[in-house]
Amino acid sequence: MIKKVRIVIEGEKVQGVGYRIFLTQKALESGIDKILPRNIDKDKVEVLVEDDESKVNKFYETVKKERPVPSKMKREPYEDEIPVPTIDRYLSYLTAEQLVQGRQQIAELPDKVAEKLPLKDISNAILGIHHDFNQATKRFGEISTKLDGIQAEVCGKLDTLPERIADALEKSKKKS
Repeated sequence: MIKKVRIVIEGEKVQGVGYRIFLTQKALESGIDKILPRNIDKDKVEVLVEDDESKVNKFYETVKKERPVPSKMKREPYEDEIPVPTIDRYLSYLTAEQLVQGRQQIAELPDKVAEKLPLKDISNAILGIHHDFNQATKRFGEISTKLDGIQAEVCGKLDTLPERIADALEKSKKKS
């Protein structure tokens, strides 16, 4: 029988720590087809789940057992009109959301680094990385040149292989 439930987990360690990713992973492990974990209020995550009752129960028990300590958890029937998306659709949304958050953090990185490190240190680090990258590029170029030479040598030998085999067979026949 298909069951819709709303689970609310409330506590300090349920927002900003990857908890919705954790919940999605547990849903995948439980075989859940439809889920919508979302942050609500402060320090609360709401999880809407829709699936076979046994899968929903398995998911609930797993989350209850592995929830952050201390946190409170409650479960109730879910009868709202908002449809619960399939897990693959939710994963697409979550991935996009995480990329946006990552992009924002990367955009803020230069200011945060500048606060902690003197610009001279940053400049020297960048120059060092640039030098190392140039050295690696140069080595790859040398290796590429050597590989081209080996390839030409091998191809040259392979191109003449049929003639050399034919010559060797002729010489072998004449000796017999």
